Amino acid sequence: MPPHDGVPFMTARPSAEKRRKEKLRQDRKRDKAERREQRKEEKARRPDRGSEGEDPDIAGIVPGPQPDLEGDQLEDTAEAAGGPRALWEAGRA
Repeated sequence: MPPHDGVPFMTARPSAEKRRKEKLRQDRKRDKAERREQRKEEKARRPDRGSEGEDPDIAGIVPGPQPDLEGDQLEDTAEAAGGPRALWEAGRA
């Protein structure tokens, strides 16, 4: 039988498709809840970061200029060239 007024026939029963989608939605919801619970348990088992709250990745890092790893002191480019004004004027030339 040809479609009427350019509207094709329905290929699937709407109620069956709706049930399938709802089941997928419920499965995703259950999986997400399980993942949340698992993360919660893992977080509870992790060691405390300390009373100070210091991040172990940056523990012991001192802000500011760092010592040269090679041991020899290199002059700052701006100071060696006569200051920032000299560098700026050199760039204009």
